[in-house]
Amino acid sequence: MKITLVHPPLHVRNVKGLPAIQPPIGLAYVAASLREAGHEVAAVDGLGEAIGRVTDLGDGFFVHGLLPDEIAERIDPDTDVVGVSTMFSSFWPISRAVLEAIHRRLPEAALVCGGEHVTHCTDLVLRESPARWAVLGEGEETVCELAAHLAGEAGAPGPDRIEGLAYRDAEGRVRTNPRRRRRRSLDEIPWPAWDLFPVKRYIDAGLFASMSYEPAQRPMVVIGSRGCPYTCKFCSNEQMWGVHYFTRDPQDIADEMEAYMRAYGATDFHFLDLTPIINRRWAKDLCRELIERDLGITWKTAAGTRSEALDAELLRLMARSGCDELILAPESGSPRVLEINRKRIDLENVLEVVRTIRREKIPLRVSAFMIIGFPEERLRDVLETYRYLLRMVWAGFSILFLNRFAAYPGSEYYDTALREGRVELSDAYFLDLDRNLDFTTGFTSWHPRWSSGFVHALRIGGYLVFYGAYYLLRPVTAARAVWGVLRNRPRSRFERFFSFRLWSASRTLRVRVRE
Repeated sequence: MKITLVHPPLHVRNVKGLPAIQPPIGLAYVAASLREAGHEVAAVDGLGEAIGRVTDLGDGFFVHGLLPDEIAERIDPDTDVVGVSTMFSSFWPISRAVLEAIHRRLPEAALVCGGEHVTHCTDLVLRESPARWAVLGEGEETVCELAAHLAGEAGAPGPDRIEGLAYRDAEGRVRTNPRRRRRRSLDEIPWPAWDLFPVKRYIDAGLFASMSYEPAQRPMVVIGSRGCPYTCKFCSNEQMWGVHYFTRDPQDIADEMEAYMRAYGATDFHFLDLTPIINRRWAKDLCRELIERDLGITWKTAAGTRSEALDAELLRLMARSGCDELILAPESGSPRVLEINRKRIDLENVLEVVRTIRREKIPLRVSAFMIIGFPEERLRDVLETYRYLLRMVWAGFSILFLNRFAAYPGSEYYDTALREGRVELSDAYFLDLDRNLDFTTGFTSWHPRWSSGFVHALRIGGYLVFYGAYYLLRPVTAARAVWGVLRNRPRSRFERFFSFRLWSASRTLRVRVRE
């Protein structure tokens, strides 16, 4: 069959916010599996094919990349199946518009959707869009079985027997099959089919979500493991991936990295694993494999990781193998809030890991993810977090990302709010989820007593505490940071945010079109 996979553009409220732009690795994995199954696969990357182009939709909304009708026009009219990925719920309004545009142009094509948002909001997606098929959870096997069914292959299972599939039946009712068991043998999954996507455009743009600014670095995404055994109350991982954690063969990972070095000139690898360093032995094996090959690359735990497996030996191996940034996620400095959220983390252990890096003079930059505005949070919990931020600076953290809490689809908080009628599944709700790098008020506060303005003030206060202490202790670093922003040569993601805002107005690639 002819199958076209579509990556939607990026829909945002704040055109001056720093966009998170990196290749769609999940879609590339699906493309590789479909091609291995014998199908003719193409892709239309609504973001990557027009990086740097921004369309003003009016009412404060903007689109990075191609518009929905433009995406539909790029699809081969002979395509039998079109799959649209929606990884994050904030992408749903623009993804739905893409599905509608495709259906108008290709009414006979089978429309399939997948991704985290589709997994968590299946009924909504199949009711609101012309898509008939929805792939839930880990999608490679499910989408291949669905493609076999749609192609009429002998012995292919019917839609009611395809695990991990939801669909609208002939009467328009939504049917949801049992979930598929997770794949344990990740090495059997073919590498992402990056030849179908404009990878070099992403690399050249230098706007990866987890990228620190280094002029010589050419970033590329990679995954070494899937899943997370932890069940944090605010996280959507459990419904998407389950609680099983599986890893790839370190040799296979290193082979993939070398392939990207040859194909794209990649030099900086961003591990998008949910939490890559849980198994200490596996992490050491990966580091030793990279050290033995002496690739001359850098890599980072871009999505954050746990601290329990990190000791001096492993940290030294990580640095020797090229790791230049470690991202940890304490989330809160209040033990009470962490207990409520089942975070299961030792705050002292987190600080000790960073102290070890500093004490042993290990060349690793350490960043942190934190959250303000949990529904159960009290002011004294926030003050505990502020005190912990000061201790983080003293221990050796250099970058902070302080996000405001949101009840994200797939999380336990979301399920509770949905049952209690506190979530209205509207475009406004979905778009509000993606405002963590937007330093403006007006977002939704999920705290029963605190307004969005108050949560915003607490968040700004946390940044002032952390970076005020950080730059006060390092006046030379502060001067360099200001100079780097003014010259558009930032050296950290925090500086990149301000540099982007300062220089975005003068970017010649930016085109605004009011419809």
